[in-house]
This record gives sequence, structure tokens and C-alpha cells, in this order.
Amino acid sequence: MKYQIRFILFFLFVGINMTAFAQQNETTIKILLPQTEKWNIKKVSISYSNPAFTDLRNTAIFEQKDSTTNNWTTTISLSTAQEWKVNIGNKWTFNLLLFPNDQLEIKLDEKGAAKFLKGKTAKENESTYDWLPNFYNAVQGFATSEPKEATKKIDSLTNAYISTYEKAFTDSKPNPTFDTYFRTELKLAQILAYNQYPYLYGRQIGERDMSKILTDEYKQSIPTFKADSNTDYIYTSSYLMHVYNNSLGENCVYKEEQSRTVFLKCQYEGLQKIYEENKTLKKLLAFSSTNRVFQSIKMAGVMNLDAEEEKKLSVFLDEMYEDLNKKYPNTEEIIFLKKQIELTRKMSSGSPAASFSLKDKDGKTVSLADLKGKLVLIDFWATWCQPCLAEIPHALKLEEEFGDDVAFVYVCMSSKEDKWKEMVAEKPAQQIQLFVEGEAQKQIQEDYQVSFYPTYILLDREGKIITKNIRPSSNGQEVLKKTIESEK
Repeated sequence: MKYQIRFILFFLFVGINMTAFAQQNETTIKILLPQTEKWNIKKVSISYSNPAFTDLRNTAIFEQKDSTTNNWTTTISLSTAQEWKVNIGNKWTFNLLLFPNDQLEIKLDEKGAAKFLKGKTAKENESTYDWLPNFYNAVQGFATSEPKEATKKIDSLTNAYISTYEKAFTDSKPNPTFDTYFRTELKLAQILAYNQYPYLYGRQIGERDMSKILTDEYKQSIPTFKADSNTDYIYTSSYLMHVYNNSLGENCVYKEEQSRTVFLKCQYEGLQKIYEENKTLKKLLAFSSTNRVFQSIKMAGVMNLDAEEEKKLSVFLDEMYEDLNKKYPNTEEIIFLKKQIELTRKMSSGSPAASFSLKDKDGKTVSLADLKGKLVLIDFWATWCQPCLAEIPHALKLEEEFGDDVAFVYVCMSSKEDKWKEMVAEKPAQQIQLFVEGEAQKQIQEDYQVSFYPTYILLDREGKIITKNIRPSSNGQEVLKKTIESEK
């Protein structure tokens, strides 16, 4: 009997401590919003994006427990500090650095300014609240400045953020983890601004030759950052991108005449060797490498990769999956990667294209199945997309030449319907102009892997995929002519 009591007490002790441990990792976030019409929102969420796969997210939905107040609360489990993004009604977003076993309470005023009432790092989060979008908005304004003036402005902006942050801690010390995180993210934002400016400036002055702006003098002025090998660092997507792009130096540089597969394989193997001792960073870089291969397959048309190169990329992606599945089985990253590979196979040449039925500009339903018997060139575009609009004159020429054999289908996405109707009102009646939004758009984006605009896909007369490597302004005429002649 004595031993039975001890046995029961032991499991009670373990159970209590395991419960306590679980509770210690729980962090509660409470957001108090103004009770005005402007802040009458239906949903508040917070999400964490895996640095290697930004589409791999953990999301928590806030609850409004009392409908008479505009207060929202959620609880998430954390094992370590992580960067999360709050989304308020798809109108206001901001980042938070969250810690395990914490209680945050944030009050927003009518203009969206935040006061952090509770939290381990309330002062830290408040002093850096909303800094990132404001930083990049300011950088956009530097596009009209000459290079030397622009770099001075970027440095001045960076120093201003550091100064404001440090003034908040004149009488105390910031949390060391948060301090390293913020200073690192700001430095990376500064470097990214330096790298983005030449392209913004070139667009302003109509200069496409970046060598005239990205001079040796300018390149030497770009700040440097050395990746930290500390496995406890809070790796973010910006940190991972910088490490990926800058760790190999001249040892792995892409050249136009080089195989894309060879280049990506060089990056994958090189990064794994460099960060062999840093298990966390090595894992993230490995999966980030697979993501780059996956994106190259998706963007084969834009990158002018031929069918043979696309096949090599697919084989390499399968090899990477086999290798990583042995090293990281049953992880969320490997499960996500497997799903992405399955999606790429659905979009490979010879695979049946997913069916869809959408309304045209006259309200008539048009189904992809209705077009069997013709080649079909689908253009996924958006009203605000300048490259999409630039392709239209070239597509019209193709229609004039191949209209008897090819159905040209224009599917407008991520746009406002009124704007779309205005833009297609004067189009020829025979043109197939379709509009999609909401859940139907999400499905098409997944089925056809549309992650950028414009995306073109050519289907055969049975509705099977011929190629994604087609664009009216470049190889459109050549591909269509070759496809039609091969049928004879």
C-alpha cells in the first residue's frame, strides 16, 4: 500500500510539473482598440512565418470575449523568443518579438500609435513599434536623390532609429536578446536599402544599365554584416536571406551561360559546409535552398529556363528531399516541402491543368473545359501590374497571328472588379477576359502556382500543360509556331 501511494504521488508530481512547464511557455497577448467606426473590425490574428518558408505559418486568432468592448485576446505556446506579425482587420499590421511565459497588453489609439501596458519587453517593443514599414517608406523617398546624397540619408535614417531606441533606455538596460535582435534587423534593413536604391534610382532616371549606378565606389560604401554563428539567435527571414546571399562570396556566382541547377547545387553544398557546426542555421539554410529550387521551377518562364533545365531542377529537388527527409524526418519543414514538390509535379509538362469556371466581362460563365480542341494560352495578370500591361500589345499581335488555333484567356487576379471592368470594357468581344477573387482565387493560385504577375501557361488541345516558359514579348511567337507545326 505504501509503495502504491508513493507511485501515485510520483505521477501526480510529474503531471503537475509537466502542466506547469506547459503553462510557462504560454504567452498571452491582449490588444485594446478604439471603440470607433474606423476600428470596427471583424478579425485580429497573429502569425509566425518559418524563415526558410515564409508561406509556412503558424497562426493564432484573437477572441473578442466581450462584444461591448473592442478588446481582443489570444494565447500561443512558445519554446523560445520569436518574431510574430499582428494583423488587425487586414488594415493594420506590426511585428512583435514574443517571449515564452509572458503577458502583453497593447493599447492602440485612433491613429494606430501603440502603448504597451504590460509585457517583459514592453518598453523594447514600444520603442521599435512599426519601425520597419516606416523605414522602407522613407527609403522609397530617397529614389530621386543622387547616390552620395541617398547613402547619407539612409545612414542618417538608420542612426535616427538607433538614437530613438537608445533614448528609451537611458535609465535601464534593454533585454539583451531583444537588443541584439533589433540592432541586427536594423543593420540588415540598412544594407537592403543600399542594395535596393540603385534600382529605385535607375527607374526614376530611366537607366537600366545598373553598372552605371552600382559603381565600385558605391559597392564599397555598402555596410557589411557578419552572420552570427550563435545557435540561440532569433533567425528571421531577412537574416536568412542575407546569410544565403553573402556567405559564399566569389565561390558561387551565377552566370547567364551557367546551368541554374549547377549554381543552386553549389549554394546548397557550400552553405552546408560553412555552417556545419551551427545545427539550427544549417537546417534553415538547407530548407531555404530547397525553396530557391522550387521558386526557380515556378518561375521557369520568367527566367527563360528551357524544359531540360526545368527537368534538372526537378530531379535536384527530389534528391534534396530524400537527403533532408533522412536528416529531419517528420518536421514541419519536410512535410511542407513534400507538399510543394507534389504541387510542382501537378504543373509539369504533360500534366492535366486544373479546371476552373469564371465569369467573363458580360457575366457569362466560361469553363476551361469549354476550350478543349484549341491550344489555350492563359495569362494570369493584375490591373496594377505594369509588366502585365506592357505584355498586352505583344499578346494582341499573337492573337492576330494564331487566333484560329489558340484561345487567349486573360484571368485578372488580386484586383478590384470595378477597375478590371473599366480596363476591359473596350476589348474585342471575342477576347476571353475573366475575373477571379476570394476563395476561387486562392484555389487557382495554388493549382497553377501563381506567385507573381504576369504568369503565362500554355495548354494543349486536351487541356494538358505544354509549358510555363512562354511570354508574348519574347518567345511567344516561336513557341506557338513550333507547337502548331509539331501537330502536323
